[in-house]
Amino acid sequence: MEGLQDCYKKMTEDVQEKYGIPVKKLAALGISAMMHGYMPFDKSGELLVPFRTWRNTITGEAATELTELFNFNIPQRWSIAHLYQAILNKEDHVNNIAYLSTLEGYIHWQLSGEKVIGIGEASGMFPIDSKAKTYNAHMLDKFASIDAVKQYSWNIREILPTIKVAGEVAGYLTEEGAKRLDITGNLEAGCPMAPPEGDAGMELYKKYPEIGGVVHTHSPEAVAWAQAGRDIPLYGTTHADYFFGPIPCARNLTQEEIDAGYEMNTGKVIIETFEEKGINPTYTPAVLCKNHGPFTWGKDAKEAVHNAVVLEEVAKMAFKTELLNQNVKPAPNSIKNKHFYRKHGENAYYGQD
Repeated sequence: MEGLQDCYKKMTEDVQEKYGIPVKKLAALGISAMMHGYMPFDKSGELLVPFRTWRNTITGEAATELTELFNFNIPQRWSIAHLYQAILNKEDHVNNIAYLSTLEGYIHWQLSGEKVIGIGEASGMFPIDSKAKTYNAHMLDKFASIDAVKQYSWNIREILPTIKVAGEVAGYLTEEGAKRLDITGNLEAGCPMAPPEGDAGMELYKKYPEIGGVVHTHSPEAVAWAQAGRDIPLYGTTHADYFFGPIPCARNLTQEEIDAGYEMNTGKVIIETFEEKGINPTYTPAVLCKNHGPFTWGKDAKEAVHNAVVLEEVAKMAFKTELLNQNVKPAPNSIKNKHFYRKHGENAYYGQD
């Protein structure tokens, strides 16, 4: 916690210097940190093995097996891949797991006492059911049915953090949490805490205050376009109903950007793409990150998840369109404008509440 305490100390000193007032009470608090990874704890709250980050690509065997079992891509960096690899390796600590989290989930727990996580970060722990806004129940059952998993007393449903979506209160800063954050003892407890999330989305929240929810997936159709490094052209009215133009594909991060802060700079590169191309993020609430995958957003978590589902369908239709006609051209602006503006903006009239 020393690094976090130092950051908070410097922030309060900056406020004191600029405004001449001490920080004693916060209106709200949220934790953002490195996405993915593996932090298993026992029932007393002790970390069982050193933090394994997304850079610990040691889970190839587990990721491959789970991808086949779920019929869903499980990257090596995901928490469930780390857990299953530890099981395959017959690591002693697995028998004592009582709780599994990521870095931001852990910090949030220490400050609030709540074992929760934001839905975006949760999607990098275990596959998500976008409609139910929780972990995919069918895949949880499949994981629990693995013979190697059955030998343990814990249940996968019980050791994962509870999912919270943007806008939900995810706990309150406790007296103990306030003392952990502010070693001077000036900070008062009680402020509400937002769901902890990875920091790619945080850059978007800061830049675009109209965004209330960000979702990152590895849905296969959209990922295919991202891996090809291509924008998704607007070929028809389904696309135009939700996105005002092509879905842009952002560039790769440089090695320096990756080393300096992968998640943070992913967010910055997304912003760079929209600024350079003059795209309104409210009108086109989606992006592809090259060789990575899609991000979507909306006024709240529900809309962000819905846009992720629509994006996957749009990606699928665009791919099939190009298979049928390699010389296909984007839909004319007249079609794009009509279908978008009849659902969006001050003159919208179709499908409104």
